[in-house]
Amino acid sequence: MMIKVRCERDKTKFTAEDKPYPSSGKQSTYNCSTGDRYIDCPMCRRRYFLYDDGSYQSDRKLTIL
Repeated sequence: MMIKVRCERDKTKFTAEDKPYPSSGKQSTYNCSTGDRYIDCPMCRRRYFLYDDGSYQSDRKLTIL
């Protein structure tokens, strides 16, 4: 699904498609404790993970426009 978003780290607006996170490995278990989908910001390369409440978060929230 393609969605329009804004990275709150660097204020970049872009159209993103959430991707499934790899289902195996130590990093997958650590990063995806609450969800298994993510979006990468093309500017700062921050990875935002999908949470149970439907929001994408990293060290800051990803705003859906």
